[in-house]
Amino acid sequence: MTSWSDKELEALCDPNNHKIRFDGYDYWWYHKINGKWELHSIKEYENYQKPYSYLEYWRNLWERELISRRRIAMKKKLSLEKKIWDICAVLEYETYQKVLEIHKLDPTLTNKEIAAMLSVSQQLVGRYLKDAA
Repeated sequence: MTSWSDKELEALCDPNNHKIRFDGYDYWWYHKINGKWELHSIKEYENYQKPYSYLEYWRNLWERELISRRRIAMKKKLSLEKKIWDICAVLEYETYQKVLEIHKLDPTLTNKEIAAMLSVSQQLVGRYLKDAA
């Protein structure tokens, strides 16, 4: 695993965010991640083929890592959704308990989304969450 963030990895995977420049003596590899061109490799190269081959090699690895990260994130999201739907299916829980449990598992869900899952009104969900706070 690299230390690049997902956004940085996406930028690194884009071939338009890389360039190899000749300075009159040697070739240099640059990348553009956060909107500005920066030196990617501190090593100078005698010909353009070497940095280009490194670029292709690393792009392949970065793409694999990005796909792996996305797969892991998808699995976590699906696992969370499964837990939330399991809570919705528990008949012994009162609606109040279900709302609080769902909100505790995923605070990013809106009142409208929680209400749709439980077939109740948004106002009811909002009231339950407000009372619990």
